[in-house]
Amino acid sequence: MTVGVAHGECRLRDLFFGQLEIQIVTHDVEDMPGIRYETGLIVDNTGTSKILGQLSEPERDGSRPIMNAAGESCGSLESNLRISGGELPLTLRRVTSNSFVVFNGNSPVGTIKGRLNNDEDKASDPAALARARRRPR
Repeated sequence: MTVGVAHGECRLRDLFFGQLEIQIVTHDVEDMPGIRYETGLIVDNTGTSKILGQLSEPERDGSRPIMNAAGESCGSLESNLRISGGELPLTLRRVTSNSFVVFNGNSPVGTIKGRLNNDEDKASDPAALARARRRPR
């Protein structure tokens, strides 16, 4: 897999237009057995497997910060599947449990294969993660 590094500003169109795949990575919280969180790699799904960006772990409100491959903040994926903070009014619409269509207003601009979170794993608790981050190491 190749990591793409963006130069300059973070643009949502660079992350969400086209054929994409979300590859979930599960992380264990150090010193808190059974508490895990997930991040999602945003990967080009046209054969290049280029990493375009990342969905970070959920915030307390359920939103997920979006970053490009260079680690620059691009916005946030809200729990209602609206993408905020960017230059475009993007929304995701679930087609199946494992696929989404990306809309710019009313126009489809991309597809996403993969899940956005682990609905079956209720051990992922944003409040517990926030407590873990405040704990001195």
